[in-house]
Amino acid sequence: MKITSIFSRFKLWCLKRHLKRQCRPNPGDIKNEEVENCQKRLEGDSEKETLTNILEWQDRNIQFWWERWPIGYLLKISVRISFLLALIIVLLCDSNFLNIFALLVVFVALFFVSVFSNIVFQILYPFLLLPFVYRITNLASHNPILTQIILFIYVGCLGAIVLMVYLIIRHNILSEKSKKQTISKFIEVVNDTTRLSLPVEKIVKNYRRAVCRDYAKLTAALLFSLYPNSKVYFFAIPRHVAAAVKINDKYYVLDQKLPLLTKNGWRNKWNRKDTKVYVSALKRNSEGIPIDVTFDYQEQINRKSKIEIPKVCTEELTERIANILGIEQSPPRNEPFEIPLDDYAIYYDDDEITKYSLIRAIKNRFEGELCGNMDNVSKIEISQNESDLIVTVYL
Repeated sequence: MKITSIFSRFKLWCLKRHLKRQCRPNPGDIKNEEVENCQKRLEGDSEKETLTNILEWQDRNIQFWWERWPIGYLLKISVRISFLLALIIVLLCDSNFLNIFALLVVFVALFFVSVFSNIVFQILYPFLLLPFVYRITNLASHNPILTQIILFIYVGCLGAIVLMVYLIIRHNILSEKSKKQTISKFIEVVNDTTRLSLPVEKIVKNYRRAVCRDYAKLTAALLFSLYPNSKVYFFAIPRHVAAAVKINDKYYVLDQKLPLLTKNGWRNKWNRKDTKVYVSALKRNSEGIPIDVTFDYQEQINRKSKIEIPKVCTEELTERIANILGIEQSPPRNEPFEIPLDDYAIYYDDDEITKYSLIRAIKNRFEGELCGNMDNVSKIEISQNESDLIVTVYL
């Protein structure tokens, strides 16, 4: 077997492990009271309404968790720096005990961080710094290099303090009634911000914020709650993942915001030639009660050609949106203004489910721009400009 093939399989295995513990909901997430309440509110009269309701609800109620998004990458960078520092200790230190200890921590931490949860990482990380702290206390005054490293760590600590103050303000932690509650909430917020995977209840009830893996987990929990006998799919590219469902042998990807996308529309959105697809299903016991959620690699979808921008039937979109909004399309009275819809054309597909979702997305953008002046609209026209759609509004 070729080395490249072995490396690819190991890389795929690591990716599956990470996605499995980050995106896969468990039976407790699916049967959670908050999820079941959402499921009752969002279930529509048809599949196109239900799937569109899920995306619209997420768009309106879940904000992107900007602090949680970069911190995960910063932790990966910091752990690599710590590995490097431990190796420097091996080169500089004349103590066999510290050499062995540093190397052991490096390899053990690397293995557990790659394979298991971040809880182990949080335990091992302080131990990773112990040999380094020992060397600082003994050699800092005699070694200018170590003095510079101390300065680097000092600056890093200042950055950590700034981050803590920001989290305290962002989550209104100081509003707690007692110091004990303040400290407890602060620890919880910091821990949840750095965790690889959050319970769905915390996403919905505590924070109403999420990154892509949280959105995928929440979406999967809602889909399993709505369709307990169906499978849920995860479309994964580097640094992004989204949940999907298959209806009539066609994938529909639910990626945080409207509109709903087919697999080609989703890949066009992210400009990816290949996409890995994972599949999950409810695993039941002999009594039919869900006890686990499976997570398996299914396939890799490749796009052989470049992105082809669909030809959008703008007349149909104009007519349907005008009907939904109650616009009679009378002769215009004033000069028009435009509402640009960037890249909306690449989401278009001649499919009733995605078309319905796209119309809802355009309707929401339209209402957001007009607010309470909807009754003043006399006419609208939708046109296509390459990958963009443009709504021309006459008052």
